Amino acid sequence: ESTEDLKQTRARLTINFWRDFAAYQPSEILN
Repeated sequence: ESTEDLKQTRARLTINFWRDFAAYQPSEILN
């Protein structure tokens, strides 16, 4: 795997993590 592939994969996982995290948190935490 190239470094670019690794960065894209990590970014995608981070986005998925925060989207799931936000879904389970009250919105006040995000503001």
